Amino acid sequence: ETIDNEYFIVGERDADIYDTNQGMTLLKVDSDGNEIWYKTYSEHEGSSIIFSIDLTIDGGLIMGANYFNDATSRFVPTLLKTDSDGNLEWLKEYDLNTSVNNTEIVTDVKTTSNNEYVFSTYYNVRKSNSNGNLEWIYNIEGSCISIVVDEDGNTIFVGYVGNELMLGKLNSDGQKLWNNTFNDRNSTRGVSVDLTSDGGYIITGYSTYDGDYGYLLKTDSNGNKVWDK
Repeated sequence: ETIDNEYFIVGERDADIYDTNQGMTLLKVDSDGNEIWYKTYSEHEGSSIIFSIDLTIDGGLIMGANYFNDATSRFVPTLLKTDSDGNLEWLKEYDLNTSVNNTEIVTDVKTTSNNEYVFSTYYNVRKSNSNGNLEWIYNIEGSCISIVVDEDGNTIFVGYVGNELMLGKLNSDGQKLWNNTFNDRNSTRGVSVDLTSDGGYIITGYSTYDGDYGYLLKTDSNGNKVWDK
């Protein structure tokens, strides 16, 4: 959502026999859902999709995407930077050959206060400078689903390892500060994390205990459980 109450929607567009314009897509709509403009970014043939988006300091957009490389049978994590009108400024691909089961997919991307970008895949968290050049990579023993960056540039990530919800924190240089796990049920997984006004974190996810249930976890600033529901 923008300060003007407009919205961005991302995804993919499939080609058909009438329209061969295939690729990653970005749609901007007004507060009533009416289309303002529509962009397609077709860098490769084959499947490609934008998974996550965030506003940037300069008023543009940073997007986390993936495309499937048919030659290597691998998903390639990708960042796209645009201006405020969706015009592509740069695109960076990060095929580091580190994926497990060929599923190294971008799950989230966030802008830092220094106009750098932190993004996550299932198996690591990465930070780039404002031009998309990698500064560090932190590999995760588990799966990372969502991240948030605080005002000091620290990255908080959430996901799961085995049957446990995983919550961790990295400093601005990508060094681990702490990593905690939670599981009061058969299986618990985190899918989203955000900052709270008291310096702690709120995590949403789901758990399994005689069925599947939504899960809400509140922690303090050190990742210790305050309560869960």
